[in-house]
Amino acid sequence: MTAEVLAAQPRMAKICVTHDPVDAEALASRVWYLDGKPATLQRDLRMSAGLLRSGG
Repeated sequence: MTAEVLAAQPRMAKICVTHDPVDAEALASRVWYLDGKPATLQRDLRMSAGLLRSGG
């Protein structure tokens, strides 16, 4: 469902939240890893094909 929404509005900026790295790789061009209380940015990755599957 999420992929369909993203495809239907390609020019709209979107933020999707997931805890699944495979979903992140399939849907995102960029991934932000947040951690802590309050959450702070730990990593900012620009996605390329196979990044997470290959161990990044």
